[in-house]
Amino acid sequence: MEKILIGSTIPVLTSKTLADLTIGQIGMLLYNQDESKAPIVVGSEVTNAQLVAARGVQFVRRDTADSFDSSVVIPNKTRRNINYQAYVAGVAGVFKLGDNGAAGTSLTFTDNEEGNIRFADLTNTYQDQFFPANISLTKKSTETVLQYLNRLVTKINTDPVAKTLVTASIETATTNYQMKLVSASSDIKLGIATDGILAPFQPIIVTARRLAKGTGAQINKIEQDLTVFKGNGNYIDNGDLYYKEPLKSNVGTNYNTLSLSWTGMAQPTVSTSMFVANANILICMPEADTTLAALYAVFTTPA
Repeated sequence: MEKILIGSTIPVLTSKTLADLTIGQIGMLLYNQDESKAPIVVGSEVTNAQLVAARGVQFVRRDTADSFDSSVVIPNKTRRNINYQAYVAGVAGVFKLGDNGAAGTSLTFTDNEEGNIRFADLTNTYQDQFFPANISLTKKSTETVLQYLNRLVTKINTDPVAKTLVTASIETATTNYQMKLVSASSDIKLGIATDGILAPFQPIIVTARRLAKGTGAQINKIEQDLTVFKGNGNYIDNGDLYYKEPLKSNVGTNYNTLSLSWTGMAQPTVSTSMFVANANILICMPEADTTLAALYAVFTTPA
């Protein structure tokens, strides 16, 4: 069982009701240990003592002027994990072949010999070839090292497969050369292999790749996957004929996320039996929002 709520912020709801939420805002219902008492409406003012004392918590999002979306009630006694992840910008990996800091480490090659360099996205485990981009080029005796490198860079940057993985350039210091290789995006885990006259020059990491966390595209994909029951399926044909609810995430917005997991009971629609299920809710707020991080601190810091 998985649920996603895309919100704008968690407002203060002291002495207010869920009707006071504006569209996109998220509030909470705290369920009393005494089942005869109505749940309490809280917002960002909630305390750790209130959360600990409650039998369970339910997150509620104002969808429209007339409707709400909500999680199931999350029971305190079976809640297992809570995690907060602030948005992290991705950083593309940067490598170099050779080092132009000294003649002994600079790129230099034997004439009339072939150099090979291959590239792959190592996150793609289903590719037909382990290194789908294979660039080979022979150094002519009539050309300088720089001329050869310029031809090699051009071949890499115009190859239909290689150019989707990497951008190459030459960095010069006096007469010493190194090749700079930049991954096309932080989503790519670039694999590089050299052979022939390039074999002595193994790739050196200049900037380590950092995978983005919480991009609009990532959250949009998760939301689509978790709302198939609302019509957001990957239909091959006639997708426009099926009912679907618009996705609430924006690919142009980066998000902070809060995830809670717990153990609950579930009943499949095709069965009359109940079973124990691991459940999870993912709450997403725009990067600029601070209320989600504050709520995580309330959950995890004893009063």
